[in-house]
Formats: sequence, C-alpha cells, structure tokens
Amino acid sequence: MNSRIPRLLFVFMLSGCVFFSQWAFAQAPAAEQPAKPAAEQAAAPTPPAEQKATLPSPADKDLAFLLGKWDTKIKIAPNALLGNKEELKGAGKAEYKVFGKVIEGILTSDTDSGQYEDREFIWHDDNTKAYNIIRISPEGYASNRKMTKSGEHFVVEYSGTKMMDGKKPLNFTVRAKFKIISDTEVKYSSEVKIGNADFVPFVQLKMQRVSK
Repeated sequence: MNSRIPRLLFVFMLSGCVFFSQWAFAQAPAAEQPAKPAAEQAAAPTPPAEQKATLPSPADKDLAFLLGKWDTKIKIAPNALLGNKEELKGAGKAEYKVFGKVIEGILTSDTDSGQYEDREFIWHDDNTKAYNIIRISPEGYASNRKMTKSGEHFVVEYSGTKMMDGKKPLNFTVRAKFKIISDTEVKYSSEVKIGNADFVPFVQLKMQRVSK
C-alpha cells in the first residue's frame, strides 16, 4: 500500500528508525505505486525505537551481504504497470549502511524513462520472523514491503493499486528475489501481476560492489 507520509517520515527521522530499499530493491521508478490517504498508513509497521551500534541477530548475519556501495545496471521489461512498451535500460548507484537497528539504503538510477532517487529502510520483525521494508520517493510516497529468507535467496513481495488507462483501479502484486552471486555481485529480479493476468517479467538489477 502507498501513502503520502511527510509526517510519518519526520517521525522516523526523529526516532532514528526511519525505508530503498528496495532492491532491495528493486530499484523501479518512483511512480511504480500510487499514493493513498495518510490514514491508511496507520496500519503500517513501525520501526523499533531502540538504538544499537550494530544490527541485532539475525539481521547482522542475514543482511551483511547488502551493506556497502554498489554500481547497478538496470533493465525494466515492457509492462502495463509503468506503461513502457519497450525494454528500458539504465544504470545507477546504491549504498546500504547500518542506522541503529535499521539498514538504510539510498538508491539512484538513470534510465530511459528518467532519473530517480529513493530511500529504503529495512528492519527485522521478531514477531513475523520477516523483514519490513519501506521505500520512500522524493515526493513522499511510500510502499510497504516484506522480505523473507528462502534458502540462499531473499524474497521480496508487495502489492498496491493503480489506475489503468483511466479505468477503475486494478490491483497489482510484485514478487522479487535477491540472489547472492559472490561477495562482490548480487542480482535482483522481479515480476509483476496486474489484475487477473499472469505474472510477467518486471525489473532486473545487477549490483556490482564498488572497490574500496
């Protein structure tokens, strides 16, 4: 679900637990999800307020692969959600760092459809044993996502609604997967389902770690 959340973002920044990211993010254009009334955001999970110097287990073990600076290559398949009829290509950068008990990601991209910059905040939910992700666009729109570990992969899922060709809103679901290739390379791939249609390819991201 999306919402315009300037007040919520302000609270996150004050508490130090404000979310990329994505990927991760998939680092899709910021317009991938529409805004919804702020009241609907009230049900969104709230990052823990307690601050620590390092991430608690299991986040310190699970998400260590994501920390650092990355160069990214992006491909966005033709899809009805973004409205592109041809494959879009581009490049960008990503940086993930520890922020209290949260991982903060800054994601930038430059594709055939324009330039984008998003922020992600990722933290572990002890109750669900999953990771909560909030991705925020510069316009203040946010999407809430869930990430779970499945074997050696991390699976990201989120849903929303979008007006399609001026018609009534259609539901969509995105599911994605992080695949760790090596210490210096990570791949992210996603697919999208709109309404009752089947899942189709969506965003592919190749992340190459920047040498120190």
